[in-house]
Amino acid sequence: MNAIVCTGTSGDTTTTEIVSIGEVAIDLASAAGIDVGDYVFISEADDSEIECLGKCIGKNSNTITCAAGPTAAKASGAKVWTPANILDFGVGVNGYAQPVDRGVLTEKTVGGVWTRNKIADTSEEITFIVPIMSATLYAAWGTFIDTTLLGYDTFTFVNERREIFQVQNTIRNEPGTRGPEGYRNIQFHFGINAAGVYD
Repeated sequence: MNAIVCTGTSGDTTTTEIVSIGEVAIDLASAAGIDVGDYVFISEADDSEIECLGKCIGKNSNTITCAAGPTAAKASGAKVWTPANILDFGVGVNGYAQPVDRGVLTEKTVGGVWTRNKIADTSEEITFIVPIMSATLYAAWGTFIDTTLLGYDTFTFVNERREIFQVQNTIRNEPGTRGPEGYRNIQFHFGINAAGVYD
C-alpha cells in the first residue's frame, strides 16, 4: 500500500464475527460509513492490536473486503474505522529509514580530550523521500499540516509495510526541488512518539 498520514476516525463500527489472521472479508454491525477506496483500520475493543488493512476493495451489504487481512486475529466486537482526515502520498517512497538519536554529544575539549555528554533523551525519527509529488498533492500536505494539525499536533503515519506510528512533523520546510511536473525528492522527517498507536 501507499504511505499515508491521517487523524481521527469516521464510519466507526464493530465486527460481528471473529476475524482470523489474513482474513480479508469482514462482517460488520454496519458498513454504512465505509466505502470502496477508504483505508480501513481495526483494533480490539480495548483499542489494542491496531492494524491497517489497506483499502476497502469491495462491499456487499454489511460485509467489506479489504486489501489485506490482520496479522493477529481479532475478536467479535473489534473496532473498525476509516480516517476522518487522510493524505495518501500516492506513490512508493524512497530511502525509508528510522534513525535513532541517543542524545549524546561528543566534543573535543581544549587540550584534545574527547568527552561525551548526554544532552537529550533517546529519540527515533522516520525519514523518507517522495520522488515525485504533484503541486496539488504538495498543497494538500501543507493543508493537512497547517489546518488539520495546526502545524504541531500528533498524527498517524502508516508506512508501506502497514506499520503504524504516532508521529509529529519535525521540520516545517521540507527540502526538495520544484520542476515542471511538480515537486521532486521531497524529504519528510517525522519524530516517533509511539509505535502501534492511532491518533
